[in-house]
Amino acid sequence: YGDSDGIHAGRRIAEVARIIKKPGIKVEVSHELLSTDQIVGFLGENTINCYFYDQYEGAGVASAPDYALAARRPIAVTKSNQLSNFIGLSPSICIEDHSLKEIISFGLKPLDELHAASTEERVIEGYEEMLDQILHEHKARYSLGLLKRVLLQRA
Repeated sequence: YGDSDGIHAGRRIAEVARIIKKPGIKVEVSHELLSTDQIVGFLGENTINCYFYDQYEGAGVASAPDYALAARRPIAVTKSNQLSNFIGLSPSICIEDHSLKEIISFGLKPLDELHAASTEERVIEGYEEMLDQILHEHKARYSLGLLKRVLLQRA
């Protein structure tokens, strides 16, 4: 896609490896395509999953942290617009506000609200509300169109 020969990925991996100084901290890199269950399983083995994105105006909300949310492990993020759904949680999981140790110590408490909002039941409710709104708007447009045709035919 953006790095077909892997040169940029290799540089980034080397850069991250140079940053780590403490024993017991390891970065695992994989270029394998994993299934959703494999991704969630992998993330579930980590003490914490970190998503440190830069500000990138015009970018949408990142979906990668959703896998970590499903893994039910602590998450740390930056205050990037791409991670807006993780900003404002209490206590904050933003690295600008707390250290990784502190965020780990919070456990899953900051994520309770997001976990509750993403249950199967709540997701289905959201889709049903969306469909109801679409059908209601479509019905209103159809009804108005029909009314206009009837009135024009009578005129």
